[in-house]
Amino acid sequence: MEIILKAIIIGLIFFYIAYITKKETEYGKLFFSKWVLWLGVICLTFSIGMLYILLSGQVKDELGEYIAIISLIISFGGAGIASILEYKRVKGKYNKRRIIFCTPWSKCKSFLWSEITKITYNDLHMYILHHKNGKKIRLYDYITGLDEVLYIVEQHKNIKIDIK
Repeated sequence: MEIILKAIIIGLIFFYIAYITKKETEYGKLFFSKWVLWLGVICLTFSIGMLYILLSGQVKDELGEYIAIISLIISFGGAGIASILEYKRVKGKYNKRRIIFCTPWSKCKSFLWSEITKITYNDLHMYILHHKNGKKIRLYDYITGLDEVLYIVEQHKNIKIDIK
């Protein structure tokens, strides 16, 4: 019964994320919805809680426990910071002529639709727009505005769509 309950909760969370992503769509804009910010806040809160446990002396003097708790602090802290940066800094614009997409990781890229040679999809749940000069724009499944971008891609017959 516990497994069924967990599966239902996880399913509801993903359904909610997909719903919010579609609901907040604004034509011409690409961005992450507030759920990414909340994910970052939750991860940082968990990381701070683990840091408190470590600093308050609640960890036994065993090397394995120190390694485990420090690993949790680093991984959840890193995920929290990355999520907040994604929410704040990942932005894009598009129209019938071009797409401009900016991230803190790969800076801003601007492609004309006519210069995109193909679009692929990978195991990390992102669509990759391939420019003729070799540069790429990566769009995650849960970025708001993705459906409209894919619709525009379908309108351009020069773009090879390689999505499995």
